[in-house]
Amino acid sequence: MKQIEVMEVDELSTSITGLDIEYIRTDRGVDPCRLTFVETDDLVMSLGRMGFSATANTEIPDGLVVFGLITQAVSGGVWCGTELAAGQLFVFTPGTTFVANEPSGLAATLVCVPVDSLATAGLELGVGEPLLRHSTEPVSRRPATDRLVADLWAATARPDLVAHGPASASLLESAAGALADVAGGRAAATRRLDRRKIVSACLEFVASSVSPQPSMSALCRAANASESCVRQAFVEVFDMPPTQYFQYRLLNALRIELLRADPREETVSRVASSLGVTHLGRTSGRYRTLFDELPSQTLLATG
Repeated sequence: MKQIEVMEVDELSTSITGLDIEYIRTDRGVDPCRLTFVETDDLVMSLGRMGFSATANTEIPDGLVVFGLITQAVSGGVWCGTELAAGQLFVFTPGTTFVANEPSGLAATLVCVPVDSLATAGLELGVGEPLLRHSTEPVSRRPATDRLVADLWAATARPDLVAHGPASASLLESAAGALADVAGGRAAATRRLDRRKIVSACLEFVASSVSPQPSMSALCRAANASESCVRQAFVEVFDMPPTQYFQYRLLNALRIELLRADPREETVSRVASSLGVTHLGRTSGRYRTLFDELPSQTLLATG
């Protein structure tokens, strides 16, 4: 079992084995993010508590299923358009696009399991191959899913036990049973699904673009949607309009590059210019508001 504390989003983005999550920090926070990890031959479990607010974006890779239990919900917490509440169980299958707004204080337990491990456990239990339906809604409560929720709560209370045989085997069995029985909860509303598709299209466009601060017209073309639809989609998914989201994204990228830079060879101006920053003074003010220090202070601290 491993426990870590992180204050930087790049550390948070690479912390969960098997998932490539892009986190964008959206406030100063009050504490580091605290994470506990347990890895066995069949699964990786992570317990996380957010110490600062951030958005999250990823696609579940092929061959992996992620089970998520919300263990502490706070106002503003949203996963894939669903307002969070303690005790909710989510199942994200391969190819599922995951987007979220995770405020400070939110806590969740994630279990990443290879599909092959679930298939083996399902055959041994006599429940068959896992059903890999795509859904981002909380799972409806039935005996099989209730067992998994109970095992996840137990694992959250005593993660050390998961590293040792019986508890890990029980968690894998309940995950296989829940996936064989899961019907995806209630049907996702078409409007909610459309909102997530709009956001995903915009993020894909910016990922392939040279500009970290896209215009609204460019986003509308990328998503094939009106300005009001794009704006509302970002508000529903990330609790902020697209302009603000991409400002945070740029500030996070600037911090990551400054932390990597050598102050003897680089300047804030050159680093910022490489990211497309055209108004350094304005960006520096926003940077200080978010990170409680100037970009120059971040750069000098790496020397």
